[in-house]
Formats: sequence, structure tokens, C-alpha cells
Amino acid sequence: MKKKTVALLLVLVLVLGVVVGGTIAYLTANTKTVTNTFTSGKITMEIAEEGADENLNKEYKIVPGVEDDKEPVVTVKSGSEVCYVYALVDNQLNGVVAGAATLDINTTNWVQVATSGTKTLYRYSETVNASSADVSKSVFTTVTYLSTLTSEQVASLEGKTITVQGYAHQSEGVDTDTADAAAKAFFGIN
Repeated sequence: MKKKTVALLLVLVLVLGVVVGGTIAYLTANTKTVTNTFTSGKITMEIAEEGADENLNKEYKIVPGVEDDKEPVVTVKSGSEVCYVYALVDNQLNGVVAGAATLDINTTNWVQVATSGTKTLYRYSETVNASSADVSKSVFTTVTYLSTLTSEQVASLEGKTITVQGYAHQSEGVDTDTADAAAKAFFGIN
């Protein structure tokens, strides 16, 4: 009888173990894996002289009162993030003779952000969306030389340049003050 009781108790313990083990199995759960892949956006841009490529590094003759065609164009390339676009214009001629060369920058389209010496930083007035096509922005179209320049002043302008450099900063999640500060830092302008 003791053997039957022990055997019966063993059977009950095993049955109880299976029931408890089965219950524990019913109380488990799992999920599928969710994978998030992060990428960074990009902005691609270039600057070129409108018209013939040889105009990009053309030497201009300074003639008092004369207007020269010169059209630097900043282009944000297709596939770029929506961005603020900047142009840094370094007019070294005006650093030698005040007002020696006037540029016809459209100040409705280009907002002056900062000036340092002969350098002026401009931001295009609207964000540029080149997500599906190139977007080009002309910085200026002409250079007009001061009509009262003397021959000595013209000689002092020899070898001076007007250079234009482009910069872009993403606009998503960034206000203009932050983007302006980044552009000023990039160009070393306070």
C-alpha cells in the first residue's frame, strides 16, 4: 500500500508539474524585431558663371563708368534637402577705392546677413527646394565701375578681384538665426 501511495503521489506531482509548466508556457509572449535605419540628408551645390565657362575666371578691364556683364549663379542640385542658400561676395575693388565697383545684387531676393571688410554675406530670401530638380539663383548680373575713377585709382585696382562663394544649410528644424550663425562661422565673419 505504501508503494501504491508513493506511486500515486509521484503521478500527482508529475501531473501537477505538467499543468504548472503548461500554464507558464501560456503566459509568455514575444515580438517581432523592428529595425530603424538612419541616414543623413545631403545638400549638393555648385557655383558657375552664367554664359560661357571661360567667363568664370575672366579678367575684366576697369574702365570708369562702364558696366560689365558678370553673373555668378549658385545652383542647388537635384536631390538636395530643402535649405537656406548663402553667397559670400568679396569685392576687393571697393576695399581699395570706396564704391569702385557696384554690383547689382537684388536685395529683395538676397538679404544681407553680415559684412566684414570687403566681404558681404547674403542669404537667399526663401528656402530652396531642389528635391526633384536643380534650382539656380543668380547672385548679381553686372559690375559697374565708378565713373569718377582717376587713372591712379584704376592702377591701384590692378589685380584685385571680386569673388563669390556659395554655402547651404538645411532648413528643416533650423531657424534663420541658427543658419545665419552657421554661415557666418563657416566664412569666418562675425
